[in-house]
Amino acid sequence: MPSYFKKLLYILPAKKAKIIQMVLLFILASVLEVVGIGVIGPFIALANDFELINQHTQLKQLFEGSGISQPSQFIAFLGIFVAIAFCTKTFFSWFTQTRIIRFCDRQQHLLIVKVVHQYLEAPYIYHTRKNSSAIVDSIIEIANTFTMTVLNPLLTTIANILVVFCLFILLYVTSPSTMIVLLVTFLPVFIFFNLFKSSLKQWGKQMRDSKEKIIYVINHAFGSIKETKLIGCESYFESQIDAYAEQLEKAHGDFFTFKVLPRFIIEAIMVVCIVGIVSVSLLLSRSIQDLTAVLGVYALATIRMLPAISNVLTGINQLRNSSYTVNQIYLEVVELDQIKKEEAASTVITFAPEDAKVILEPSPTYKPLNELSFKNEVILNRVSYRYPNAYKPAITDISLSIKQGESIAFIGKSGAGKTTLVDIILGLLIPQSGDILIDGTSIYPNLRAWQNLIGYIPQSIFLTDDTIERNIAFGVPKHLIDHQKVQNAIEAAQLEGVIENLADGINTKVGERGILLSGGQRQRVGIARALYHDRAILVLDEATAALDGETEKLVTEAIKSLSGKQTIITIAHRLSTIEHCDRIYQLEQGKITKSGNYQEVILAGFGV
Repeated sequence: MPSYFKKLLYILPAKKAKIIQMVLLFILASVLEVVGIGVIGPFIALANDFELINQHTQLKQLFEGSGISQPSQFIAFLGIFVAIAFCTKTFFSWFTQTRIIRFCDRQQHLLIVKVVHQYLEAPYIYHTRKNSSAIVDSIIEIANTFTMTVLNPLLTTIANILVVFCLFILLYVTSPSTMIVLLVTFLPVFIFFNLFKSSLKQWGKQMRDSKEKIIYVINHAFGSIKETKLIGCESYFESQIDAYAEQLEKAHGDFFTFKVLPRFIIEAIMVVCIVGIVSVSLLLSRSIQDLTAVLGVYALATIRMLPAISNVLTGINQLRNSSYTVNQIYLEVVELDQIKKEEAASTVITFAPEDAKVILEPSPTYKPLNELSFKNEVILNRVSYRYPNAYKPAITDISLSIKQGESIAFIGKSGAGKTTLVDIILGLLIPQSGDILIDGTSIYPNLRAWQNLIGYIPQSIFLTDDTIERNIAFGVPKHLIDHQKVQNAIEAAQLEGVIENLADGINTKVGERGILLSGGQRQRVGIARALYHDRAILVLDEATAALDGETEKLVTEAIKSLSGKQTIITIAHRLSTIEHCDRIYQLEQGKITKSGNYQEVILAGFGV
């Protein structure tokens, strides 16, 4: 359990002071709980025997100082304070429960925001090895499971443990023998449930795994619904989901069956104990009247203690069941925090040509973001990159320059290193050696500012299920959209004809992933998006590879019209799309093997 709490405290966004406040609140609520129950017994005793007033010095002084002549009236007057005390206890118990819920909801909110932020801020290389369905599952698990199965049960269990502890103290003061009976009663119950802790953890693991796999299969089935329906493999995905759902059903059913067991066992044991005490007394020829006081205290304490102990056992079982979830979330948060620390401690990569070594300068030397601009040229200076755990470098000692307003292209076979090189230029991958300079300044101190200069147009444009305008002004709040910039981007991307033929114009919804638009139309929306955001450099990652010849020609024309106005970097799939490029670089095994214009690289290779 210490390890469990350590992980939980690491995950929780709440400050330690806030947690201490919650614990103090629980202690106060527990004390009031005991006071509320503790005053009822003496009040009933006084109502049965007025002479008890004279047997207690403080009570006698209070009676004499009250000015009330009749003991019955005095006790009735005390009844008002007893009722107030009990109502105060009840109100504070309600207040404590609401604070628990609000505290848990607040932590859920902060944790979701924290994890989503860390996922979005994580470097690109992290996402290349992380399944998107696992990310979705982690966020959903935090949103829907963490509060209900971990934090809420934990805080409720702590509150109930304090209540039980205080009630045992009350019993010890009132009737030590009753407290001993209760301890003997409950100790075997705790031991019995403790025997199933490994089963509880296993059920939790099965439930967590089943949910993750269901999301994984759903992503596959509906992420490519066209292929799913054409191939006719609906039954394949259905059978997989059925198997995992059955596993979830069984694990949850077993856990819930065990979860509700404590209350019924404790109720049965309580009744057996009361009947046993009475029966033994009768066998020993004792008067039942002698047991009335003890049984009264026992019954009164168990009225409140029964649900408290039942909730403690249920809470402990719930926490054991959720231990696998806590471990998974903990490992995820630790990994993301570690990535964040590494990013914060990142260094500036500067290439030293004289000794071909990388000089690392600390981050405080970074320049403000607004100092980075592109007026002359971008230089790649002997850049090399090797993927984690890879045997060979993907890019080796590449140097080239890109002048402002120039169009260049990278060509080569699959695996030649084109995409890796572009990812380095985009700032998504950080080279192990070498540097990229813009107008003589390294991009790495101001990587965000460098990326603010780049518009990226991939082979498959991601469009949200929103209007064309909102997709062009991607990531901009609706009230901040510059409509004139949208119109300028539409004209530059040659989208006017498309939009004119749509019933709602730029307010036409494009459907999920832009399914209501053709491939060429989606690509031109992607170009318009890059232009709307005023990117000085456009990077086209095989942007026309998936298009038919006619559509490719239209998109290529739109790109050609930007030549000289924008700096364009292209990964080429079809050689016909790069005829307009000022310079072409051919890559093989991560190295540039040939460079020049279209005639020098392409036509010369075919002997033209």
